[in-house]
Amino acid sequence: MAPIKTLREAPRSGLVQWHIDTGGLRRRLRLLAHAGEVLRDLHARGITYADVSDRNVFVSAPVHAHEAWLIDLDNLSNESSLGNAIYTPGYGAPEVVARNSGNMPHTDAWSFGVLVWQVLTLGHPFVGDVVNDGDPDLEQQAFAGGLSWVRHSTDDSNRCSTGLPPEGVLGAKLLEVARQAFEAGLRDRAVRPSVSKWVERLHIAADQTVLCTSCRGTFFVTAESCPWCSAPRPEVLPVRIKRWQPEHELMSNMQPLLRGGSSPADALHHGRKMMAGMRPLLQLPLTVEGLTLPCRITLPDRGAGERDGHSARDVHVEIKLVDRNRGISVRAMPGFEAWVAPVCQDGAKPESVMGRGRIVPATGWMLFFDEPGRAQRVALLGGDS
Repeated sequence: MAPIKTLREAPRSGLVQWHIDTGGLRRRLRLLAHAGEVLRDLHARGITYADVSDRNVFVSAPVHAHEAWLIDLDNLSNESSLGNAIYTPGYGAPEVVARNSGNMPHTDAWSFGVLVWQVLTLGHPFVGDVVNDGDPDLEQQAFAGGLSWVRHSTDDSNRCSTGLPPEGVLGAKLLEVARQAFEAGLRDRAVRPSVSKWVERLHIAADQTVLCTSCRGTFFVTAESCPWCSAPRPEVLPVRIKRWQPEHELMSNMQPLLRGGSSPADALHHGRKMMAGMRPLLQLPLTVEGLTLPCRITLPDRGAGERDGHSARDVHVEIKLVDRNRGISVRAMPGFEAWVAPVCQDGAKPESVMGRGRIVPATGWMLFFDEPGRAQRVALLGGDS
């Protein structure tokens, strides 16, 4: 294990290579999400951690690992009184620093948000150029929320020209969570994003990263080229996650397929009904790196018991781009089930991808994560279907 502060203490030179060698953007996003999950689970039990900081969050030392832990558990409590509130300088919520509040879940959420900003941008959300170049007392004022945060929507008096650009390491949606926390949530803790919201957006941001085939850094798929080395973005095929809500008539026609019976009389007609029954949820990038879909994505509405003991992090399906012309390899991981079927094709029968899996065309196919006759999430593979 190593303190997460090692991921934000950049060297004086070689920043890009250091960032890549320590796991890059995707690993940082995932580690923060996993640390947030621990904190979120404490809050779900009515417990406040109190002292979130870069010294109390530890992460896996191996660069390929993504585990996170909270240490120093002596301060766990249901909530604290004003006189007993604790915090690490730079991480305390404004109301805690001002001694107007004890430690509570919403003060933990503030501290966690600061940690997210630091690890990703390598700066503090309230330490801009005016603080870096000014009197030391300004830092204390900034830590207490006495200055505007560095990306304030209307006040640029505390803008920051150092560190990594927020748009490139947070993305638009995670940046909006930060804005809600440090702008609207500065004085109104009722609108401050919860740790759960941070975790959700961190995972989504990590899901939207791709691996540069040149420098091996990771970056958001929305960029046309790698921000670390300027190499072109690798070729991407979309994997669109949608909600599959079959109508009663369609369900009755799918069940014979699962039992090996005859196909629907009008598969094209039912295929169109399939598409009408879906609503878009998210889109994931498939590159030569491949893609793994955990239960967090495939079975989000089920608890561990309903997933036969599997956790939200367990990989359900592995998808690999075999060849642009040949197709996509789809395989359910051991202990899981999944099926593929063409979106619209006469005589279509869902086929299992357990065991060795199956190679399907690079477009026009759908992937079921549960029995096809049930309402669930599905993945549409490749381009428009």
